[in-house]
This record gives sequence, structure tokens and C-alpha cells, in this order.
Amino acid sequence: MIQRNINGVTFEVESPSFYHLAGYPIDVSYLADAWYLQCPGKDGQPKFEKFEHLADAAAFIKTAWVNAGIAC
Repeated sequence: MIQRNINGVTFEVESPSFYHLAGYPIDVSYLADAWYLQCPGKDGQPKFEKFEHLADAAAFIKTAWVNAGIAC
């Protein structure tokens, strides 16, 4: 499996359009017109965020980690 670091966040690259956050149940996929981040919500239902670029999704993850006090 190929790993790629984007904005300080490590992903396992499944394909050019599917990235899995290493060690976490978070995926970023390119679907038709944008990148979509999917992660489990507190209620057990998946949550989605839409991004124009993969780097934007990685920056969103890093910011969330910094705000939550989790080291990247």
C-alpha cells in the first residue's frame, strides 16, 4: 500500500481517487466533481464534507486534530 503525506496528514492511497486516513476510520474520495470526506458521526451515522481539492480536506483534518488536541 502506498502512503502519502498531505499537509502533515498521512493517508493510505487505495487508488488515485480514494484515500484512507492512516489508522482512523476516515476516507476521502473523489466523486464526479469534488472530494468528499467521510467519517463516523457521534450518532453512528456517517458524516460528509465536500472539498474542491484533496489538500483542502487534509487541511480540514489537521485543523480538527489541532483543535481537539490530537497529534498528527
